[in-house]
Amino acid sequence: MTGLTRAAAVKWGYHALSAWPSTLHPRPTTLMPIISINPTTGSAIQAYDEMTPSLVATAIEDAADAWRDWRATSFAERAELLRVTAGILRERKDELARLMALEMGKPVKQGV
Repeated sequence: MTGLTRAAAVKWGYHALSAWPSTLHPRPTTLMPIISINPTTGSAIQAYDEMTPSLVATAIEDAADAWRDWRATSFAERAELLRVTAGILRERKDELARLMALEMGKPVKQGV
């Protein structure tokens, strides 16, 4: 936890992964689903499983590994991957616009 003050760690939720004493912010003993709610209607859109601290740590390690690989990838390869990604997003724009509208309570047109 070097470089973070106790206040900053609490503000950014770092205590969930750190070795802070459990008296500061006790960790829950059970995991709760994270529910995406339509702000316009208040209805649940989707429930997502909460990640355990060990799963979060693994995801962070995987992201660091991916960044090292990305950093070593040539500009030409990166550009091609981003072109493919852009194509997928364009193909799914209507579906993604509807999801954004549900999650943000905005008109679908603003999501396209």
